[in-house]
Amino acid sequence: KTDAVLVGVGAPTGTFLPDVAGLLGTKAVMSEYSAVANALGAVLGKVSADAKMEVRYMQDSDTYVVSGNGERILCETLAEAKKLANTIAKEKATREAILRGAEESDLEFELNEKENIIETEFGSLYMGYKVVITASGKLRLN
Repeated sequence: KTDAVLVGVGAPTGTFLPDVAGLLGTKAVMSEYSAVANALGAVLGKVSADAKMEVRYMQDSDTYVVSGNGERILCETLAEAKKLANTIAKEKATREAILRGAEESDLEFELNEKENIIETEFGSLYMGYKVVITASGKLRLN
């Protein structure tokens, strides 16, 4: 016996929840809308995924390395490296959101980037660039 009350959500709960509640010695509560609760959640649901990339300066070769998500690519300039990091992050976030069930045509993107530069007595020291891109969209219903 339990003091917990079982709340039914979703179409099939009405067929088995009262029996489960009886076995547990408690009661089942269901609304007249229980059968459509999951459908409503699916319609209103959003799917999201994010991807992170970093850019670091390689002093020994005077190049920039773009890394993250299994990637490691050398670039000649910081601008090229940052652009590549953003492109890869967006592609990976998009792919993952779609795999999780997002509607591709509905995807929206959020960009979060941070450049780390510290000041020393010898001047500015570039510590790197980090980008996180989040892709989110409505749950695909087909």
